[in-house]
Amino acid sequence: MAGKENAGVEFADPDLFEGAAWLFTPLPRQNVHAGQCGEFIHCAEKMGAKIAVVDPSEHDRFCGWISHLPQMISTALAATLVDESAPTPPCSTLGDEPCAR
Repeated sequence: MAGKENAGVEFADPDLFEGAAWLFTPLPRQNVHAGQCGEFIHCAEKMGAKIAVVDPSEHDRFCGWISHLPQMISTALAATLVDESAPTPPCSTLGDEPCAR
């Protein structure tokens, strides 16, 4: 997973994949280092990517942590800030009723 907050050619970064992990999930008995897949991997390595061959369940576990962990941390931080700074936070911006605790 690579990218930036800006899109478009004007924001292109030739070093975007430098040191980035690329996870390949081969089919059963597939040699990802052979044929066109092998050529593609070689191209990715030339761009600076770090190649790892993993099974699909391991890939899904890694991606789950990568994508969900930052969201869980930010949600926990927001909840902590509310608990610490506002003993009775409003339930919505539509009214002045405090949240039930």
